[in-house]
Amino acid sequence: MKSLALFDVLVGGAGGTALRGLVLVMGGSLRS
Repeated sequence: MKSLALFDVLVGGAGGTALRGLVLVMGGSLRS
């Protein structure tokens, strides 16, 4: 989680938000 947050900061802006959304979608798919 911490590395994701760091990467999010590095990417910044909408790019970081999109990346987080993609990760959340992938995580949700894995759980389902």
